[in-house]
Amino acid sequence: MISKKAILVLPISLMLCLCTITCNDDASNCEQPSLPNSIQQETSHNEANGEIKDTSIEESSKKQITEDDIKGAEEYAERASFYTNNKMYEDAIREYDKAIALNPNNARYYINRSTVYRNIGDYNNAILDCDKVIGMDSEHLCEAYSTRAEIYLRQKDYKRAISDLTKSIEIEPDLLEVNLQRAQAYYENGEYENAINDFNHASEILKNNPEFTSSNPVLASIYEGRGNSYYSLEEYRKAIDDFSSLLEIKPEYPYAYLRRALAYYHQANYNEIWYDEVIHDSSQIINLGPSGYDDLAYLLRGLAYMKQGQMSKAKADFQQCIVVSNSPNIIEDAEELLKEIANR
Repeated sequence: MISKKAILVLPISLMLCLCTITCNDDASNCEQPSLPNSIQQETSHNEANGEIKDTSIEESSKKQITEDDIKGAEEYAERASFYTNNKMYEDAIREYDKAIALNPNNARYYINRSTVYRNIGDYNNAILDCDKVIGMDSEHLCEAYSTRAEIYLRQKDYKRAISDLTKSIEIEPDLLEVNLQRAQAYYENGEYENAINDFNHASEILKNNPEFTSSNPVLASIYEGRGNSYYSLEEYRKAIDDFSSLLEIKPEYPYAYLRRALAYYHQANYNEIWYDEVIHDSSQIINLGPSGYDDLAYLLRGLAYMKQGQMSKAKADFQQCIVVSNSPNIIEDAEELLKEIANR
């Protein structure tokens, strides 16, 4: 049974919903940042699953490259680009292999082939191609680091991702996508203050763009990511400000209402007037229709009603939470709260 003291704390099902961040959904379509390499990293690359491509022939820079070789390589690369754009990835790899065989010193071919490997989930060979570009010290170095970093992010290797993204930022400090990627990596690694710093810098980069508008979807992602970071640091007022700014851009975004409602709930520990805001934001989620957050909205609104002494409304919300939820944890929390009401 949940004690009266426990009601002051969010149920476990509401806490679990805080464990993910949806920062920068739109940025997933951007070219992802690449990352730096070391001997230790390269060793670990070879330990991953899957067959690793033998690039020893490609690494031969002693090959005498003729004008015909350069021209022929470009023709293969153009076909590879066509195949990539049409998601014919195996064909694209085959054409890049031919281009690299003719001109193994063109870093762009490795970067492009790495992206194709990444797209099919062949992270071993994608990383090896980035490694090759980093070893060449070419003009594509920044892109190689950021591309490799994106792979580390997919593998949830946040420390390596941060390391490579930092190398990329040292080369080109004002790349918006790379700063956002590092902010995300810092957040996932629990380095919330560093994440906030990167979100702030990304905001400055964005606002310095002559084509910037206050409704820019990337700005919405920045507010969301920074708001989540403030929330994790228990700086709830700042989190509320960012979620409010996010809702100005995306006024029908249920997740933003949920995050702001949770921040209001914590603020209510200092002033119970904030429970009215919890009720408002939870009601907004419910009124927007099915979103996947309906059960949490009923649970959170019921808690706010309970704190205000409106037990009949709280009971109705907990009962509705059980009806709409598919989560055993959320249902269990609602049932325990109903027992708490019954025993009062």
